[in-house]
Amino acid sequence: WWVKTGTKSFQPQQLTTAPPGISPQSAAISPDGKYLAYSDGTGMYLQVIKSEEVHPILSLRGFRVLDISWVPDSTALAVCATPPSVETPGLFVASIFGADPPRQISTAASKAAVSWTGDEVAFVSPTGTTVWVVNADGDNPRPVLQTHDADRITGLAWAPDGKSLILSKLHGQDVHYEIELQTVELGTKRQTTILKEPLLQGFSIARNGRLVCSIAEMGAAATLYDTMIGSHVTGPLRLRRLGSWGAQSMFALSLTDDGHRLALLQGTYQADVYTAAIDEEHVRLRDMHRLTMDERNDFPTATIPGPPPTRMGDTQEGTERPGEPCGEPPHEPARD
Repeated sequence: WWVKTGTKSFQPQQLTTAPPGISPQSAAISPDGKYLAYSDGTGMYLQVIKSEEVHPILSLRGFRVLDISWVPDSTALAVCATPPSVETPGLFVASIFGADPPRQISTAASKAAVSWTGDEVAFVSPTGTTVWVVNADGDNPRPVLQTHDADRITGLAWAPDGKSLILSKLHGQDVHYEIELQTVELGTKRQTTILKEPLLQGFSIARNGRLVCSIAEMGAAATLYDTMIGSHVTGPLRLRRLGSWGAQSMFALSLTDDGHRLALLQGTYQADVYTAAIDEEHVRLRDMHRLTMDERNDFPTATIPGPPPTRMGDTQEGTERPGEPCGEPPHEPARD
């Protein structure tokens, strides 16, 4: 979806239509507003927004792309992606034209943001616990932030001054958590919290200083908010409500340089409980089975030694009840 946020009318337009089971996993609008880059289970694509033409990005054929950031001139992408036959996602720069192989900048990255000048790239480790900045040619990688054990970095962007980063950090244990927006000065490593919002779903910052974020509303649709930030962000943000159109979830937000156009992914989430075996050799889950089949959010609260039942919390009944394995394979939430 995309929204012309610079106008008084709030009329979102759908850019992609995905068949069941093949929904976009990541997306970003180009700084000049001409293109949309997005990935799904079949590959990586470039859509010309004006004509709606869609072309595969050949340089990333076979890659599983998790996160997308544009370079300033809208000719190339910095992506966090898993190459064929590789387990850990890395950071690559790929041209949107031609089929030349992408250039690898880091061997381990889950989220990335290219600086306004294109000279540097900030990225997050696959564990979500460390933020790095590296030169665009891959030289001089240096750590910026190491989180506490219970914290995870969920979003990353450059501040308008180009001398600090703005990131979203999730802190929590079990089903109790909170999300904060923080600034991190690259020189001093000083951290400042500018927003505390447990239902924050995503955010993006334009080069002109416009920040747009999506916040879930209890029992209602998610809502978009915006604000303007200057060269130095020192205090709590004062958000202005832009609107909503019934989406439960709005994430992967990206703004054009002028802040007038916003692209995002829309989805519907339901939390369910699964069991799986731990593959210690490859550090991943296998033989996953879904336990809960009801139309409500379920969260595991404890495990009992031996076979099921598993104890879980139910957001509708407010009680704990046993779950029975049903053998249905897991599925992704629907996204447009």
